[in-house]
Amino acid sequence: VARPEYIHEYKLTPYSLYAAVATNIDTESIVRVLSSMSKNELPQSVSSFIRECTKRYGKAKLVLKHNKFFVESEHPNVLRELLRDPVIAQSRVSEEAVKVDSDGFVVQSAAVEMEENLAILDNHIDPDKMDDSDDDEEEDEEMY
Repeated sequence: VARPEYIHEYKLTPYSLYAAVATNIDTESIVRVLSSMSKNELPQSVSSFIRECTKRYGKAKLVLKHNKFFVESEHPNVLRELLRDPVIAQSRVSEEAVKVDSDGFVVQSAAVEMEENLAILDNHIDPDKMDDSDDDEEEDEEMY
């Protein structure tokens, strides 16, 4: 008995795999679920394609700080690989930092980074310079 309405067909592309990893689905989970749900054994070429496409996803991010873009990563080997590119290496900015590792990478905890980001926000949002339209609404409310 064939039931084609219960067959699901998926197209694996680098972008679809990126989308999966971006939603915190790890590589081995993708391979494991596909293997368990497939009618036939998952070809080695498919699992290799998945692993090859997802091995670098989410390892680095581009962050805007102080009107400058910075590349951040918890994986020093990814940063080293990026620095092999001549354009990226030429764009590297050295900063005076509290803690620098042996490769010259700035090492900072997420808590310290969060405090810095909050301080930046506090300095840029001045309550005295906020839009006066809220004050006008309050005055209108007081009049009635």
